[in-house]
Amino acid sequence: GGNFVIGAEACARAAPDGYTLCHINSTQMSVNPHVMRSLSYDVEKDFRPITNLYNLVSGLFVSAALPPNTMQEFESYVKSHPGQINFSTHGNNTPTDIYRRWLNERWGTDMTGIGYKDGTAMIAALLAGDVHFVWIGFFNALGQIQAKKVKMIAISTTKRYPTFPDVPSFGEIGFTDAPLTSWQGMSAPGGTPDAVIRRLNGEIVRIFREPAFAEFLVTQGVETM
Repeated sequence: GGNFVIGAEACARAAPDGYTLCHINSTQMSVNPHVMRSLSYDVEKDFRPITNLYNLVSGLFVSAALPPNTMQEFESYVKSHPGQINFSTHGNNTPTDIYRRWLNERWGTDMTGIGYKDGTAMIAALLAGDVHFVWIGFFNALGQIQAKKVKMIAISTTKRYPTFPDVPSFGEIGFTDAPLTSWQGMSAPGGTPDAVIRRLNGEIVRIFREPAFAEFLVTQGVETM
């Protein structure tokens, strides 16, 4: 919640004894310091990085009820419906909202941002017709994709993703300059001893290098780091 500030605060205030681990992400560490005037934690002092984990693979979704089937067609659709297109976000100044602004600037359009609590609510709004466009981790919409209720018209990878070989990647559609890679990592509270950090790093890296776990991650919509 709160653009991930609540979780970051809990981590920053926890005892640095190795028993509290913090699942961090690009919003907490890379975005919030630049968009929040009074941030309640210090990304440099309050955390000890353990390791990167993965990048979240996101999809660009439109309702199956809409005519566009490609990003180019959707761009034309947005331009032909000025002031009528809603884009779901996690709220003002969140990565999804920044992405909406970037698209508007790129296309010269005026899509309106509508804030929702989480990915489930975003997809529900898309199905209900309250919004027309969603950019979110594709795992949020797996059931709806399979039921052909939503269309994923692009995926945030440099090349096609194994689970969706028919969906063009950002690289293919020329979105190589798209802002914000949604990376995820693991950290501990600031002050956690070096020996604890090294042990945790070794164990996590070992698990991520296991072939069976690497295969599992692909099904969950992430690219291991």
